[in-house]
Amino acid sequence: PLPALKSTYFAKVKSFMEFPGSKFKGLNNSGVFMRMPYQNIQPLVKVYSKGEQLFCRLENLLLGYKQWLMLGKFDMNTYAKENIFEVKDFESNFSVLKTKQNQVHSLPDEEMVGGFKVSMYWFKNWLGDHIKRLQDLLLVALRNLAISRFCNVNGYITSSIKTLTYTPTTIEEIINAQGQYMDIVTKKKSMRNAATVCIEAIMVLLTHSSSSDVIDIDDLLMKKKSVSMSKGSDWSILEHELEVFCDLIDKQKEQAMEILNRDVSNLQKQVASFEERWET
Repeated sequence: PLPALKSTYFAKVKSFMEFPGSKFKGLNNSGVFMRMPYQNIQPLVKVYSKGEQLFCRLENLLLGYKQWLMLGKFDMNTYAKENIFEVKDFESNFSVLKTKQNQVHSLPDEEMVGGFKVSMYWFKNWLGDHIKRLQDLLLVALRNLAISRFCNVNGYITSSIKTLTYTPTTIEEIINAQGQYMDIVTKKKSMRNAATVCIEAIMVLLTHSSSSDVIDIDDLLMKKKSVSMSKGSDWSILEHELEVFCDLIDKQKEQAMEILNRDVSNLQKQVASFEERWET
């Protein structure tokens, strides 16, 4: 701490000033050495004054770096919950941290103040480690956002494909299937928006996670492919099933009508036969 250093410094100065009188005995007249400090009052006052000025410069140096100490008090978890909601918010904060990281790299490795050499090595390392922790917290928060959107979209795709691939046979089942189809179509736009957010979040994660081990890159790429619109993705399979569903329903309607007409025809024949037997 600076006060302890200042105390030690002036103790050494005092010891130096008292050195002649306490250590030099001379041949016959040791009093001459005892009088030396008193005969040099003005120069000695100047020594103390210069010392005070030196420590004022050291204090000003510390004050100049005080702003960086705010990083140690910054609660990223609370800040993220209260202020970061969209992917663009994460991008902005990653940019701020990147700027801060570059500023830390540009700080000098040491500062010279009078006869003091102030090493900045450990301070710069602390700042770099803390910025990395803040970046990791942002990465985890953004990963959670991406996973949340992915789970919603993946659940929608899975349940929708299961519904669309079921072949209804009766009129009642066909009516229910059409209602479920309309529900899937109604939700499709919002789910596509959620998939877009998921993909954008993953792209930002891939950009900023190269130096971090808190993100599973392979898992992110798998999720991104699943909800993308590329050929072979789960979303593209859903799109295909939506396209063929209407044809399937039309085909099942025709088959149901054939069965219904056949049943009606058989019923009419039974009624006619009953009438003939009744009349006879």
